[in-house]
Amino acid sequence: MAKHKTIATLAAIIVIASVVMFAGCVEREPITPTSSPVPSPTAKKEIPGLAYTTVYAWGYTDDADPEYDGLKVIVYFFNQKSEIISFRNTECTMAIKIYTTKYENFERVKDQLVYEGMATFNNNMEQIRIPFEAIPVEPEYGEYSSLPLNQYGTMEVTVHTPAQGDFHSDTLVMLYDQP
Repeated sequence: MAKHKTIATLAAIIVIASVVMFAGCVEREPITPTSSPVPSPTAKKEIPGLAYTTVYAWGYTDDADPEYDGLKVIVYFFNQKSEIISFRNTECTMAIKIYTTKYENFERVKDQLVYEGMATFNNNMEQIRIPFEAIPVEPEYGEYSSLPLNQYGTMEVTVHTPAQGDFHSDTLVMLYDQP
C-alpha cells in the first residue's frame, strides 16, 4: 500500500513539474490581486470532480537580472484520486493572506499579516503575481546569523468556487529576495 502511495505521489510530482515547466510556454497576462474584495460570481457552475486544492508559490523575474521581483502563485485543483483536474469558464475568487513567521519551541508559527489581496480567475491555469514591493518586510538578522531570520513566511489561500464552496490551502513562501 505504501509503495502505491509513493508511486502515486511521484506521479503527481512529475505531473506538477510538467505543468510548471510548460506553463510559461503560453504567453498570458498575469493577474495582479486587488486589495478590495471581488464580488462572488453569481453563476453556480460546478468544477467536475473537485475534491481539494493546493497552492504553490515561487519567485518570478520580469527583467534581465537574476533577482526575483515577486511571487508567482498558482492553485492546483485535484479530484478524489489526487489527479490534477482542469476547467475553463468557471469564475472563481481567491483570497490571499501572507504572514511572517516566528519559531516557538522549534515550530514555525504565523506571526504578523503583511499582505492581503483578492483575485478572480476562470480556469485552472491562471497565475497570480505579487510583487515584493507589495509585501512590506525588511530583513532581520539574529545576533549570530549572517542569514536573514525572516525571509520566509506563510501564504494562506482560500479559493471560492461558485457551486462547491471554499477550499483552503497554505504554503511556505519567500517574503523578499536575498538582500
